[in-house]
Amino acid sequence: MKILNLSDYKVNIWGGGVTREIMILPANSLLDNRDFDIRISSAVIESPESTFSNFDGYKRIILPLEGSITLITPTGKVRLTSTEPFTFDGSDKITSLNSVGAIDFNVIFKPEVNASVKIINNYHHIKSKKSCIAFAFEDIKINGEHIAKYSSAFLTEDAEVVGKAIIIVY
Repeated sequence: MKILNLSDYKVNIWGGGVTREIMILPANSLLDNRDFDIRISSAVIESPESTFSNFDGYKRIILPLEGSITLITPTGKVRLTSTEPFTFDGSDKITSLNSVGAIDFNVIFKPEVNASVKIINNYHHIKSKKSCIAFAFEDIKINGEHIAKYSSAFLTEDAEVVGKAIIIVY
């Protein structure tokens, strides 16, 4: 198990806030080049309204970690919740209404990667058959080891997770 703490993430400052890149694959890819297969990040949103970048050819999954985020989508408004990840096409024209300081969790991936995101709470046994990351929604324990809030554990074997976490399988 490899652990990345909040201070280990790559930081990118943009007009609407600060994004922390948790992972991008292949490792030498760049967001701006659109040459990645999957990217996982979290952003502190300082703007009450923002426009999502176009990621044509990708799928996106998003949920709020803190604060309020409402998406304005082609089919209407969607108020995001921290218990239900929202999936949409990367080319959709999306804007959001945000509480200032809201924090989101975002996965962008090529459809063939077939990434999934689920929220677990309390106790969960993870069978690590594919690549898997546990993102700590709060302080958690994985196989008895403390993982701080907003840190990530890259799981390479079966794991026992105690606490609230976001599990990303890809």
